[in-house]
Amino acid sequence: MPASALPLPCKGRCWPGGAGILVWECSGPLRLRMGADMTFAEFYRAIHRHPPFPWQEAAAARLLQGEPLDAICVPTAAGKSALLDIALFAALQGGRRRICFAVDRRLVVDQIAGRLERIQRALEQRPELAIWRDQAELLQAVKLRGGMSGDDDWIWYPERITVLVATIDQIGSRLLFRGYGTSSRMQPLHAGFLGNDLLLLLDEAHLSVPFIQTLSRLRRYGADVQTILLSATLPQIAQAPLALGPADHENPVLAKRLNASKPAHLMSFSGPAGKWAQALAKAAWQLKDQLGGRPLVGVVVNRVHTARKVFELLRAHAECDALLLIGRNRPYERDRLLHGWLPCLEAGGTRHLPRPLFVVATQTIEVGADFDFDGLVTESAPLSALRQRFGRLNRLGRRDVAPAIILHWEKKTADPIYGEALGASWQWLQAVAQNGPLDFGIAALQAALEREPPPAEPIHNAPVLLPAHLQLLQQTGPIAPNFDFAPFLHGISRPSTDVAVIWRVDLNPKQTEDWPARAQALPPMTEEALEIPLASLRRWLAGTGEVGDLDDLVHAPVENNTPAFSEQPVLRWRGSDDIAVVGAADLRPGDTVLLPAQYGGCDLYGWHPESRQCVVDLAELCSATHHAYRHAVRLDPACLRAWMQAPPTTSPAPDNELTAATIDALIDQWLTLAQAYLDLLQPSQSEQADEEVDEEALAVAETALRDAVATLARESPIRALGGHYLLEHYPGTADRAGLILRRNRQEEIGGATTAGVAVLLDEHQTGVADWCHRLAAQHPQLALLVASARHHDEGKREPRFQQMLYGSPLRAAAGQDLAKSGLRGQSALRLAWKQSGLPKGFRHELASLAYQPQTTDLATLLVGTHHGHGRPWFSACAEPDATGQALGDVGAGWAGRFLQQAAIQGPWQLAELELLLRAADARRSREEQPNAD
Repeated sequence: MPASALPLPCKGRCWPGGAGILVWECSGPLRLRMGADMTFAEFYRAIHRHPPFPWQEAAAARLLQGEPLDAICVPTAAGKSALLDIALFAALQGGRRRICFAVDRRLVVDQIAGRLERIQRALEQRPELAIWRDQAELLQAVKLRGGMSGDDDWIWYPERITVLVATIDQIGSRLLFRGYGTSSRMQPLHAGFLGNDLLLLLDEAHLSVPFIQTLSRLRRYGADVQTILLSATLPQIAQAPLALGPADHENPVLAKRLNASKPAHLMSFSGPAGKWAQALAKAAWQLKDQLGGRPLVGVVVNRVHTARKVFELLRAHAECDALLLIGRNRPYERDRLLHGWLPCLEAGGTRHLPRPLFVVATQTIEVGADFDFDGLVTESAPLSALRQRFGRLNRLGRRDVAPAIILHWEKKTADPIYGEALGASWQWLQAVAQNGPLDFGIAALQAALEREPPPAEPIHNAPVLLPAHLQLLQQTGPIAPNFDFAPFLHGISRPSTDVAVIWRVDLNPKQTEDWPARAQALPPMTEEALEIPLASLRRWLAGTGEVGDLDDLVHAPVENNTPAFSEQPVLRWRGSDDIAVVGAADLRPGDTVLLPAQYGGCDLYGWHPESRQCVVDLAELCSATHHAYRHAVRLDPACLRAWMQAPPTTSPAPDNELTAATIDALIDQWLTLAQAYLDLLQPSQSEQADEEVDEEALAVAETALRDAVATLARESPIRALGGHYLLEHYPGTADRAGLILRRNRQEEIGGATTAGVAVLLDEHQTGVADWCHRLAAQHPQLALLVASARHHDEGKREPRFQQMLYGSPLRAAAGQDLAKSGLRGQSALRLAWKQSGLPKGFRHELASLAYQPQTTDLATLLVGTHHGHGRPWFSACAEPDATGQALGDVGAGWAGRFLQQAAIQGPWQLAELELLLRAADARRSREEQPNAD
């Protein structure tokens, strides 16, 4: 039967399919696929230069044919990461176009993202994959560690094939309309993006039973999420998982991995706590001697503090190298730390070790880390954790025998991390080993498990997500109700307790009033953020010397004893519309916390509470490397020195490295020129009408300053500006003038935006409507979206709003209505807002509905929420009678309209409609900006 003759389902959407052919994508089991005549095996071989395993081909066949594929149960080292290839191959042929690989380990997020980058390069470069090249250009890869500045750009591309790598906290919080670290106005967009057409690959699913339970409820309430569970030890809730078949056991490559021997010697320790790290280091040294040559030895422990001590002991030996890997590290520094070592660590890599290498790590490498140790020393742990750690030993079966040592600390109390499960596991190991080594090879251990079943490990359950909970969660915005949703992700007894910590050198502890404006000038980025439990941060800030015994599990146990809170201030960031200087008592899990670099607490290897050394400020380096479009450089004395003296990045350090004296001289030169420039600029930012700017002198000062900036163009933060940047005053500089160099980009104040180029209102609204056509060509609500787009900014015709956009009442009266201001920079726009007389809390979205009423409740809602307010609450306007503001009042029925449409459309489907309109607005706005690259 030809495709045209097949009946189409009543609910679906049409997206670009393989080879440029449109594919109808439906909510039921039917999916029409048309495209390249290429099998998955051919696709996989073209990318990786070797064939897939039989089980991988079987999984691809099921997914492509729409057969049930809810779970995959294969051992570690059997290639579960290939599910990314399978999901992407299906997406290229009309399958789900939003793919998320979720795993509860931070280091693994980086490694999975690396695999995705290799796939993307192959699609772009390999001739045999040329048929997919156009589709590959629509592929975006997202490493989702947090939701801070710059992490939302991918949201604006809903038409692309999107592959995300994320932790459960990041994906789960977004599905629940509470994305960790995201702006409250962006939360519904994340929910709309991920709650529709998503294929969720949940790795090591046995660690995530509460999240699996919550996902089931979300699907019942309308979230369009297909889940595939991946694990070597699947929980009982998995139905009919795909497992290894006879062909897999006969496959020569896979059979070698399955049958490799990993004899583990059990050793116990009963000494004092101060000797525990020494015992682990001694065992590692003994194993190194047993292996001979220059081996790669892994040492895996349960606590960050233990890992630090073992690392220090091992690296004290001049005849060996040591590397410390903990999840409690800043991603930028972790990438730099791993760059030189990855070829030696990764399975299948080229190993040329000049000396024996010890890799000391925590639980962060248990899941998915593609490391291949010659020998392993591990602290005792529950059997499920040990099996994961042994998955990094002789991963590819290149050695006939790979020895290991399991060291157990005999203690009279239950372990604070693993509880009674650790002791039960140790007893089982001893019983099975019978005073000899226990083979942890995949096949050998499976046989032992069949002979002697292991003790059951505790299962943690999530509370039942009720419709009332969802009604609260879908209410977003600056004044949305608070809701503790962590138990829905990790269980009632194991909620997430982490906060993201960032160190900035420009936060002066004696001038906390400057902190919010400085953070807003260069917002926090995930690459500079370190995640630690909130209780540990509180103890450290209190200076008690007791920060807790950290593990590297994302769902760390909750500590019952409350620390004494310190008056030491921190800056809490909950998005650009919620920034505050607070004490430790005001912090909550999921917060982003900015600290003065002078506080210490971090080094190259990560969280180091004993250190009081000034922490390296990574803001400019992260901004230049990962956020070029939003890049900014702070020309403040402390900030300049921070990035000019920072350790070199992964590239070799320049031969002409700057000396301290040269840096000081350059800083003095820059700041002298900055002071002269700002002195001349001052009148343009003053409310005194009789002051005038000496435009000629200002141009000369700006030229001199730009010439000085060009002298350091070789430095990556300056070079990344690309010559296109604005010069703005850097807020809060008390003693000397400071500037911030910012790539030309939009600035938003109260819904008004500027990028230095004025944009006519009618042209902007027409352009947004055109983008709606492009982003949602076959969406059932296309006509409504386009109509909403044509009038979404009508409220900007309000006379005072136009005066603000023009910066002058005379120019506003004489000119055509604007959508975007031609003013340059935040300070100029803020001043124009103040001079215009617009009341605080005025929303042009509501004014749009007064100027151009919409024909349906849904269209009204889309126009009213197109800046993230009104779901369902608007902040009070200081002038209640201002145009349209009364429409958002509770008494006007706005909240009822919102809840009614959420019930009719579905929470995630309504959020997706908002996403499509706001994405069209953002894409058009980017077109209108100068140098928008």
